[in-house]
Amino acid sequence: MDPAYSIRAEWNTVFMSMCKILRSRSVCVKYQTSAIITKGTQIVGIGYNGTVTKAEECCEKWENYWHTHDIKMPYHDWLKTGTFRDLHSAWSTLNEIHAEVNALNCISKNDVNDSYAIYVYYSPCEQCAKQILSYGIKNLYYYTLYPGKSGTSLNGIKFLEERGIKCTQISG
Repeated sequence: MDPAYSIRAEWNTVFMSMCKILRSRSVCVKYQTSAIITKGTQIVGIGYNGTVTKAEECCEKWENYWHTHDIKMPYHDWLKTGTFRDLHSAWSTLNEIHAEVNALNCISKNDVNDSYAIYVYYSPCEQCAKQILSYGIKNLYYYTLYPGKSGTSLNGIKFLEERGIKCTQISG
């Protein structure tokens, strides 16, 4: 047997690789993220961040805003400013659904048992951490810390770990 075919990828690696691909469905101009919920080796829920059904997408919203407000800097430079970050944060709170919530909406709380896990590209924010806890999921795997506001990137992880949820970073 060819040695290249005798090494089978671990399930955690497979699911995190799928998370990396799934995040490409997001059209958020700030962060693209995704979540996959598994039951053993079966995928039972997926999600990525985006706007509510039939609403203007993030990329459309901010490109239109940039054009109509006669902003005197290149679009991609403006997206890096504190002004944009503040505008996006307020708009996102009202209009976007996080990847974790979209994935959790695919499953029933009543079905969750110890074989369930959630894989996320970015570590969860505090609000998503509360949702994950409320569903009874005991294992969370994340690729990288959520950049977020200064000092907040670990808050969701800390919240979950303090309540007995195992949080594991899978990088590479």
